[in-house]
Amino acid sequence: MMNIWLLTVANFRKRKGQSFNLLIFVLIAAMFLNIGLVLYFGFGGFFEERIEQLNAPHLSIIHNIEMSSDEQIVWLNNHPKTMETERYSVAGTTVEIFMNGSRTTVDSIFSDITASQSMNPASLIGESLPLNDGSIYVPFVMKTAGGHTLGGKFPISISGSEYFFTIAGFTEEIPFGDTMNNFLRFYITSADLRLFENEYPQSICDLISIRMSDPVYSSMLYNEFANEFYADQNTSALNFIHSRNYNGLILSRTFMTSIMALMIMVLAVILLIVSLIVMRFGIINNLEESMTNISVLKAVGYRSAQIITSILLQFGMVAVGGGALGIAVSGMVIPMIASLLESMSAMIWNPGFNAGFAAVTLFSVLSAVLLVSFAAAMRIYRFHPLIALRGGIATHNFKKNNIPLDKTRGSLPLLLAMKQLLKAKGQNAMIAVVVAALSFASVTSIALYYTISANFYQFVATVAGEFADVSIDVNDSSESEGLIGRLLERPDVRKVFGFEGVTLMAENSPVIAFAADDYSVMEGSMLVEGRYPIHDNEVTAGNNFLRTAGKKI
Repeated sequence: MMNIWLLTVANFRKRKGQSFNLLIFVLIAAMFLNIGLVLYFGFGGFFEERIEQLNAPHLSIIHNIEMSSDEQIVWLNNHPKTMETERYSVAGTTVEIFMNGSRTTVDSIFSDITASQSMNPASLIGESLPLNDGSIYVPFVMKTAGGHTLGGKFPISISGSEYFFTIAGFTEEIPFGDTMNNFLRFYITSADLRLFENEYPQSICDLISIRMSDPVYSSMLYNEFANEFYADQNTSALNFIHSRNYNGLILSRTFMTSIMALMIMVLAVILLIVSLIVMRFGIINNLEESMTNISVLKAVGYRSAQIITSILLQFGMVAVGGGALGIAVSGMVIPMIASLLESMSAMIWNPGFNAGFAAVTLFSVLSAVLLVSFAAAMRIYRFHPLIALRGGIATHNFKKNNIPLDKTRGSLPLLLAMKQLLKAKGQNAMIAVVVAALSFASVTSIALYYTISANFYQFVATVAGEFADVSIDVNDSSESEGLIGRLLERPDVRKVFGFEGVTLMAENSPVIAFAADDYSVMEGSMLVEGRYPIHDNEVTAGNNFLRTAGKKI
């Protein structure tokens, strides 16, 4: 063992530059890989834990009070996958609020802070003030993405009327607290809620919360519920009906994080592949250059296995050192990424150090390095001492000479280059792979930067739909055409897109639909396949609805 260690130390001394370069490559690859694993698996697991810790519902159903009945609760409680149900009164309506100084329209519910609520009760994040009349608890996303502060004014516009509240705290809201689904829950006092319901009696709704034995089936439970109780309802009765299921919650909170994590892990894999290819070239070249020394070692008694072990030990130590440093650096970077994710996820996530992900990262990097090192060093078994002492030149070479210089016409430098190209086919293929991987990483990084930073509005429109500078809600649809015409006459207006949101019954399930006269004026597109409707008998639907209904284009 001492002889192997001495040989390893000698290899380190002779190839300091190669070891240092590999250390840097492995450090960066391990850092990105560990970050990607923590983001992809850690954040999703954290959110699922918070759902259970806050006893949040797996399915939430909101509908107008006239659509509610005790029979619905009995039906839900008798369902084999239902564990617990809860129902209480809320006020639900569409409101206009300010997000970072811009007015935006969201669906919302207003809950009584004193109401008994066992599923996801109001849980405050950070400092708070007593909730008095005229004050309000808002979701944490209003602070992270909305730019609001504790004690600040919070204006709410309902049907053209303005109401001003004072923010008394921020809540950790699971079902109704993210920007992707555009549905928020606010907590106010009993007196304010009664005033609100008296002024807008059509807003009185029932919120039904359900926890299930298997939350993955939450969307199927809602479809069964809708088919049982909504199928016979006329369209006018479906003026305010919404649902939030477990699958949608997970997707809305972890979608952007998962995309980011996958891109980071792909970059880590590309860097690791490049470093392994460079390392393989280095080992092969070193073996060819040290062929005489290897023959001497064999002549004095070193076995091929001992020489290979010294090479594996050298690069294995570099991999362990680089991987450990990369994991340490990622531990300093992950908290900064977690703070950036607060604006998208509206969750405070402190991942800390995860020994499991660190072990997976270190094992992956070390295994890849040792595997490539062993494959490259296997040729040592073919080094006979006598042949190696002669520089590896055998008496005969039976390979075909594809380009004999004495018979092939052409420029001598070009012919020599072609001979070298054919001689080192494997090496040239590896160089092509390295260039392709680096080109892919470069083009992908530039494309992502352009898509997200330079063309931010198009990116948002792709994820969240049409992104307008100003949104106007019109109570009377008959005035829409006149308003659009007046807006188009303004010199500072470039384009106007009008649409109407309605709730319809499709395949015995209530769905939210948007109708417009001309979709060609839209600048954003959420299409995965096909096109937007052109004729009166056409419709564009989401993948979830098409899968559930068993439909296709």
